[in-house]
Amino acid sequence: MYQSRLGTRMASVLAAGALGAMALAGCSNSGGSSHGGGSQNITSTMTPEQAVAAAFKNLGSQSNLEMSVSLGVTASQAQQLSGQNGGTPMTPAEAQALSTGSIFVTEATGHGEAIDSAQALTDPQKSVAFGVTIGSDTPFEIRYVDQNLYIRVQISKLLSDLGQDPSKASKFTSQAGAINTYVPGINSLLAGDWVEISHSSLESLGSTLKQSLGSTSSSTAATPSTAQFARLASQLLAALKSNSTFTSAGSSGGRSQYNATLNVSGFVNAALPILQSYYSSIPFAGSKISSSLSQAQSRIPANMSAVVNVFVTDNKVSEADLDVNQFKHQLSSPVPVKLAFSQPGAPQAPSGATNLDLSKLPSLLGGLLGGSSSSSSSSSSSSG
Repeated sequence: MYQSRLGTRMASVLAAGALGAMALAGCSNSGGSSHGGGSQNITSTMTPEQAVAAAFKNLGSQSNLEMSVSLGVTASQAQQLSGQNGGTPMTPAEAQALSTGSIFVTEATGHGEAIDSAQALTDPQKSVAFGVTIGSDTPFEIRYVDQNLYIRVQISKLLSDLGQDPSKASKFTSQAGAINTYVPGINSLLAGDWVEISHSSLESLGSTLKQSLGSTSSSTAATPSTAQFARLASQLLAALKSNSTFTSAGSSGGRSQYNATLNVSGFVNAALPILQSYYSSIPFAGSKISSSLSQAQSRIPANMSAVVNVFVTDNKVSEADLDVNQFKHQLSSPVPVKLAFSQPGAPQAPSGATNLDLSKLPSLLGGLLGGSSSSSSSSSSSSG
């Protein structure tokens, strides 16, 4: 029973993730245009499959795109869902947080080129943001702007949103003084303020880690490149399209709906070797990820299918919903995993960010990693 539920949940994630890959890949293998714009009009002569492909492609023709993931349930439905199968129901605050929460990813190119363009793959001025929202709060967010990294973690606000005592955050901030000796600025991060890690600090830390890991591993694989990720997205898109059928569900309020029926087991069987090939190039974790994917595949029922509702507004996909209740029908209403797409503009560097000084970390890490390596060598020599 547990394995069946796990397989169903994994299938749901794969189906939703595939839709995200369609959006970020721009539904095109052509590399796109060199500048934003160039949207394709969706006409009545198009088949539903052509209309959906064009709507996703039009997302990629923009210079900025945000995708947010949320669960389309009310707080009472969230409590009912969490209490099923003998589980402990969520508290009202937790259920409210789940019903109003979302995870978002924003990407914008640096020179106005299309997200799916060849130029965007190597654009050093690209900006990216990732975060979690609960209601009107954003207790966690990371931004990468002008090759600098900005981070904010508001622990007390997160606790409050979850109905917990915000004063519990003090146990984190009480450690700030000691840690701040080694990483000046960490106290601002633990206090819930924005901190900045400069491009030079990131390069220095990355160089130290690369040298240290290289000295302890003679067969470290290369990290996947942006081009490899683009190829992965394109291959997953092809697997998705070959295992999907599309129908039109009409229009209402200026929004058109299309239903995509995905052969989940067929898609997973096609996607598994693609994903395993990609993850095999990731140092250390690649083999474990591949093994986990194989286990997940074995738990997905044969001939399993899933219906995804795709909504199109102004020739672009505005939302895609996957109702996880369709697999078990345990609730009287839909439980949609919602992917919403918008154009909020490029992420901006926050004002007043405190510099997070990582200058001491390279020497500390180099000493720790190098010291352990040296000790090991000395002990080997003496034993020989």
